[in-house]
Amino acid sequence: MGPGAVPRLLLHLASPDRRRCTLAFYALQFCWAPPAAETVRRFLAADDPDLRRMAAIVLVKGEGYGRFIDCCRSLLDDPRAEVAGFALDHVEAEHPDLERTRHGLCDPVRRRVLARHLPRYHHPSLIQGVRALLDGDDRSSWPGALAALIHLNADDGETRNRLIALLGGAADPRIRELAAEALTWHGGDSELPALSQAVRDPDAPTAAAAAAAVAAILRRRATAGADHPVSAAEREHYRSAEAFEPHWAYRGSDPPADFVAGREARLALQARIFAVPGDNLAMPVPAGRPAAALLVAPVRDFGGADDKSYGREVEDSAVKGFCGLIHVGRDVAWQRSHEGVVAIAAGMVRRVVRVATWGGLVVIEHRDPQGRGFCSLYGHLSPFVCVRPGELVSAGQKIGAVGRAFTWENGGYDAHLHFAIHDGGYSQPPRVGAVIDLRYRGRRRRATVVAADAAVTHAVVWTERGREPVHLATDWVCGYISGDWFDAGDHGWQDPWEFLARRGAL
Repeated sequence: MGPGAVPRLLLHLASPDRRRCTLAFYALQFCWAPPAAETVRRFLAADDPDLRRMAAIVLVKGEGYGRFIDCCRSLLDDPRAEVAGFALDHVEAEHPDLERTRHGLCDPVRRRVLARHLPRYHHPSLIQGVRALLDGDDRSSWPGALAALIHLNADDGETRNRLIALLGGAADPRIRELAAEALTWHGGDSELPALSQAVRDPDAPTAAAAAAAVAAILRRRATAGADHPVSAAEREHYRSAEAFEPHWAYRGSDPPADFVAGREARLALQARIFAVPGDNLAMPVPAGRPAAALLVAPVRDFGGADDKSYGREVEDSAVKGFCGLIHVGRDVAWQRSHEGVVAIAAGMVRRVVRVATWGGLVVIEHRDPQGRGFCSLYGHLSPFVCVRPGELVSAGQKIGAVGRAFTWENGGYDAHLHFAIHDGGYSQPPRVGAVIDLRYRGRRRRATVVAADAAVTHAVVWTERGREPVHLATDWVCGYISGDWFDAGDHGWQDPWEFLARRGAL
């Protein structure tokens, strides 16, 4: 309809009829004019949480994130807890602040909102306040507090004793699992007996997390005498160089090179301190190649058939670079930082990398009992991936955890797992004559394969300039494909929920 429709839509927003307001908000997503900003902004302070949410969506689409965050700042001191909490959640996501968080931990309303943002902080001054959350009655804040203790580097005896008590006595299995995850990072020999007992926990994710923690502690013990041990100065730098993990979000372009270099250096130091598996830190690989007879879900509460994230088209208002493409995985475990992710079946780890747009990435190759190959893909993982390429894993074995929200190490997104299933083995050169999807000269195009091996695919693409040759790495790993390719049905991706449900894993 264009900007000319805005005045009429603003009249609907003035109506006491909630249905009219809802329809007006929907329409304002597609026709915007600057005069609408002030009217929409007032709804950010509405008593109705749905109207606040709709106003936020419209304001972001019409004016951008910066304008929206500025509006939220003015609501941080609103006397209504639900309005101030709504504003704090959004401001904290974009602009963390140590002093604001330190004071917020003393306020029951604010600390409940802050809980999911706490894992981004590194400053030791927050340890006491975060640990105090575990003494409170609001158990909804416990997962965030446990994840935060990892990155606050709370490895003192009192914290570890608290973790051991939760590991063995918490009624909620999620809390037991997160206690084991924290000990994966900070546990030592004194925690091995309790972790060895937790390996027999009746809750499978907790048992898997405890087993991963035992392996991590043994790995740290084995590498204690490495040729280049971590110095005291390096440890202190890791602990105190940053107050919090800087916010980064993918907006269609890569971050500055110096920013990336700084993040990579911190992750490399982190890997040395905690003995994250790598070529020189891996444990021996067992022999044999078991078939994927048993399948399990990759996370707790995997979701249901009504989850439409697989096959969803990305709107033009979403993250730049993916507009109009089709999502070929399931996004699950939202806002569950550091919750464990397990292998869905026995198989071999074929890929462990970090990608700017989706953080830690693991690909596992499987063979079903009939010998047919398929691969499972896990994205947006924490840097502490528990496996390495070439390692054999079993169904339900922990391979990592959901990464922290809004961090470069996790692709800049809110915490979640991108899980996908692809037909065939890991090495899949496309056949000659196959039509594939690629980005060429800034656009998604279809190309015809003329030759391919495990390393390079040679194809031709038709453009406005005519027939042009292209050469690209042979790689099916991606998160999105074009709508044409998805509709053609020869892309190899499957709906993960349907795949697991057919095999009795859900």
